[in-house]
Amino acid sequence: MATNENYYTILTSYGKQALANAQASGTAVNITEFAVGDGNGSYYAPNETQTALENEVYRAQINRITTDSDNPNWIIVEGIIPADQGGFTIREIGIFDDSGNLIAIGNYPETYKPVLSQGAGNDMYIRFIMEVENVDSVQLKIDPAIVLASRKYVNDEITAHNSDQTSHNIPGQISTAINNHNTNTSAHADIRDSVNFAKLNGINFKNLIINGDFTIWQRGTSFNTGNSQYCADRFLDWSASPVGILGKLIEKRTYTGSEFSGNIYHHEITQVDTNVANRITGIAQRVEITKDNYHLFDKKQYTVSCWVKTNKSIVQLYVTAKDQNQHLILYRQDFNVSPNVWTKLEWTYTLDLTVAGIDTLTLEFVELFGIKVGNDGSTIQDTTVDVGDFIELAYVQVEESDTGTDFEYVPYDVQLLRCMRYYFSSMYPHYDPSNPAGAFTSHAMSGYDFYDRYVHFPTTMRTIPTITVYSRGSGVQGQITDIDANATISGLLIGIETNERQIYWYADNVLTQGHLYSWHFTADAEL
Repeated sequence: MATNENYYTILTSYGKQALANAQASGTAVNITEFAVGDGNGSYYAPNETQTALENEVYRAQINRITTDSDNPNWIIVEGIIPADQGGFTIREIGIFDDSGNLIAIGNYPETYKPVLSQGAGNDMYIRFIMEVENVDSVQLKIDPAIVLASRKYVNDEITAHNSDQTSHNIPGQISTAINNHNTNTSAHADIRDSVNFAKLNGINFKNLIINGDFTIWQRGTSFNTGNSQYCADRFLDWSASPVGILGKLIEKRTYTGSEFSGNIYHHEITQVDTNVANRITGIAQRVEITKDNYHLFDKKQYTVSCWVKTNKSIVQLYVTAKDQNQHLILYRQDFNVSPNVWTKLEWTYTLDLTVAGIDTLTLEFVELFGIKVGNDGSTIQDTTVDVGDFIELAYVQVEESDTGTDFEYVPYDVQLLRCMRYYFSSMYPHYDPSNPAGAFTSHAMSGYDFYDRYVHFPTTMRTIPTITVYSRGSGVQGQITDIDANATISGLLIGIETNERQIYWYADNVLTQGHLYSWHFTADAEL
């Protein structure tokens, strides 16, 4: 196609074949680069058999490709040579596909491109026109981080934007967005659907298990206990009842190895009695799936994944649910493991609460994850646990999927806030009641009231919490400290008007007016 009697462009043999193949297959040729050359000092007639310019002097990514408004089969290819490039004469030009092959070539009016160091310089705007049978067979493929924009192009785009009557219609856009929201029937769904923290305020966490990397331990990092209790936040460490296991060591530990690196949950038997049949123990997390939101989780497929190490040869993963009358095991699966070796477990199940016989109208929680060791007389056939037996856990995840995926890391502050919905300690992260950090402190306004009466929880708690008070000095439960008298008083502080958001502190008419009092406390709203 001739654009001038002296200057024209042609498709190369490769370009003709590539465009023909693209049109036949319904695909496109990806144009990526342009190049200019000096023709080795003189003009020449471009030849379709060429695979390169006679003497290339500069190459760069193409800025854009457009179609000529008056000639729909003309494709206009545009590029820029920046001001800091030059010192050469342009007599030839070519365009290349994403494999580096020459698609089209043309001669160019002789133009010298200076460089800034020569005392003059400017961006040079290059236009290359070629004719094709089907413009849909050509597309631009670029790296936007490399492509340049000419000053003229930017100015033209700004002018076009500013002349568009709808460009700055921000009030209209806001009004439209509000109208669309208000007419959306699902936009104001029952707020009870958001009770589960994994779906709260539009924050969708892939992992339905909170603190699955065992980062948060508000109650402490080491426990010697024979009871069932929460140790790492949100994880219930339990033993069968009646008594079979009298003592356990629960600790936060770390591990670095070829399998993974991070925190681990260490659970070890330290004391047992003669009740061999009841030596069963495990760890579980109760997820806030209740009568109000169970339909968000029911009839869906979930995959459990976790790292496990134990000196036993069999462990069991399980799922339970509790309504007001019963706590049922819904599903369970035994896994053979190599003793004392970290093993990645993965298990997929479909949660169906109605078939399982749970009364969803009184549903209290679902344990989406549980793991146990010991012979429970059902499916676990390993030997009964004894002193020294242990199980360790890391990176626990339950996700709505038919297969396990990489563990979802949650920022520390977000993870801590999620945990504090269920348990809050003013002592965290020091674990020391004598440490003043975090303690509540206020002057007595009278014999029973404080100047600062309210404590607001960091987040809305799951339910009205159980409050336990500790003296800031001695750490004795049920006491508060009179700092001015350097003494403690017992059993006199109560929280009235406590709800899911705050406590109102009140003392039973024994305060010394003007004295400064201080205490630590915990708020427990766990399942």
